[in-house]
Amino acid sequence: MSGPKAFRIVTRSEIISICRRSLARLDAAIEFWTSTCKRNGTIDQSDIDRVIARRDEIYRMLDADRFTDLQKQVIAEISYLSADAEGRAEKAAESEAKRKGDQRRAKSAAQALLAKFEASHIEIPIDLRRELTNPAASVESLNKDVSEGLMLLQPTDRSEGVTERQRALGDAFGAVGSRSRSGLPSKPAQATTRRF
Repeated sequence: MSGPKAFRIVTRSEIISICRRSLARLDAAIEFWTSTCKRNGTIDQSDIDRVIARRDEIYRMLDADRFTDLQKQVIAEISYLSADAEGRAEKAAESEAKRKGDQRRAKSAAQALLAKFEASHIEIPIDLRRELTNPAASVESLNKDVSEGLMLLQPTDRSEGVTERQRALGDAFGAVGSRSRSGLPSKPAQATTRRF
């Protein structure tokens, strides 16, 4: 046998107090999310406005005495904000790693191009050299300067048209082709008849 059971009745004011504590936790989570994402540069004002709009909707649940819904929504929103901040931080880290890799490759290409100029004894404009050696140059700027430098490596003494060697080979080929055509006896076309 069991003894008498005691039930504790939670008053409305106690429930409202619990909900207000939940809303305070939500506000703290929003503040943390905002500061973290701003620090990573992964949000703009429209993102913040959407979160504030959802928070205001949850606040209205308190006025509508939807206490259970409010507590469920607070838990879901805090969980979402935590996961979203983590996901945005990962994307920011990936983006920064890609940017650094691109920067490293562009600087390497600029150094290789400068080495090629040195080895080929090609004089390059001072402005181009300064840009290729600029440690603060952006990836786009370095890529543009490398392309410009590559154009300087192109041979400038290209002769227009056919070279003498090509002309001699063409003449030799033409002579052989015309002799073989003229040296062969031409066969007259023979008419053939068929019987059925």
